Amino acid sequence: MAVNEFSTKWYATFAETIPEVSTSAEIAFLSRHLPLQLFPCILDLGCGTGRHAEPLSRAGYEVVGIDQNAEALALARERAPGATFIEMDFRDLASLNATFDSAINLWHSFGYFDEKSNRALLAAVRGILRPGGRVVIDLYNRLYFQRLPREESGEKGGETIHTRRSWDGRRLHVEVEYGSGGSDAFEWLLYDPSEFRLLVSDLEMEESLSCAWFDETIAISEEHARMQFVLERPR
Repeated sequence: MAVNEFSTKWYATFAETIPEVSTSAEIAFLSRHLPLQLFPCILDLGCGTGRHAEPLSRAGYEVVGIDQNAEALALARERAPGATFIEMDFRDLASLNATFDSAINLWHSFGYFDEKSNRALLAAVRGILRPGGRVVIDLYNRLYFQRLPREESGEKGGETIHTRRSWDGRRLHVEVEYGSGGSDAFEWLLYDPSEFRLLVSDLEMEESLSCAWFDETIAISEEHARMQFVLERPR
C-alpha cells in the first residue's frame, strides 16, 4: 500500500462524488480572487482528474495542470481538452521554465513533504508567478483534525469505508479500507493558521485573504476542516 498514491477506487469513491454545488462554489471563489482579465493563465497544482481545470478552461482561462498520477491525468485530458496537463512531481516545478499569472493548490494537496520541502514548494510557486501574481492554497486545518476519532466507519459513494488515523507529531497518517476490497494510505504535515503563516513569512508573499470553505464570510477556526489562503507576489 504506497503512501499518497491515489487509487482509481479513491477517485471513484471520493473525487467523483463531490456535489456540483461544491465545485461551483470553489470556481466562483477562484473567479472572484483570480479574475480572468487579470489572471488569465493558471497553474493547477495537483489537478487530479481536472475537476477545477475543466470549468476554468471553459470560462476562458489558460490552464496548465500538473499531477503525478497518470490515470487521473488521462481522465483530466478527456474532461478538459482545452487545458494542458503534465505528469510531474510538485518538487520539479522549476523545470516548467514558465511564468504564470496565478496558481491554485486545492483539496488537501499541500503538506505531503517535510517542513523544508513544503517551504521549498511554496518558494518554487512564488518563483513561477509574475510580479503581482497570486496563489490560492486550500489546506487542512490541523486544529480540526486533531479532534477526530482514531477510527471510524461509514459509507461514501455506495462504498463502505473504514478509516484509521494516527499522528507522528504534526504529521497525520490515514489508512482507508474499502468494503469491496483494497485500501489507500495518505499522510500530510498539517498546519494550523499561525504555523502556515510562519511557513510563508520570509517568502515575500502578501496574504490578501484567509477564510474557510471558500467563503469570505467564514473565519478560519478549529470548527472547520479546511482553510484557504490567497497569497500575492509583490509587484
